[in-house]
Amino acid sequence: RAHELRHEGMLGFGEVHAMFGKFDDFNDDDMCLLHCPEAPYFPVTEPLVNLRHALDQRGCDLGIDDATARAIIDALRALWFGDRTPERIRSALLQEGRMAPHAADLLLAWLRQHRLKTLDLARLLETKPWRAPHALEETP
Repeated sequence: RAHELRHEGMLGFGEVHAMFGKFDDFNDDDMCLLHCPEAPYFPVTEPLVNLRHALDQRGCDLGIDDATARAIIDALRALWFGDRTPERIRSALLQEGRMAPHAADLLLAWLRQHRLKTLDLARLLETKPWRAPHALEETP
């Protein structure tokens, strides 16, 4: 909501917020995930924002160039967010990304350990920007 209300004075925080300005096609759908409706509420799907982050951080090391990353994201964006399961993401990495199965598994393992939304929350709780006036304005 911070991006949508930026002209009303709301300040955003973190890399997910910054992606609204970085990517022309970034929208709420990139952040959606489906989770189990009962405790422990584990995720069933993966938000595209986390895959974008993984491809940005690790894709080059695994042979994924920008055009291929775009094709992977576009293929998954065509799906309803509830269909973006790890298995479907792996399939897109193998098909659109032409990755070897081992490389796709490495990227997905890295993604699970570096979920951008989770990293943003940890940074927010660590920095406590609400304690310093205007601290959010300088955050990515």
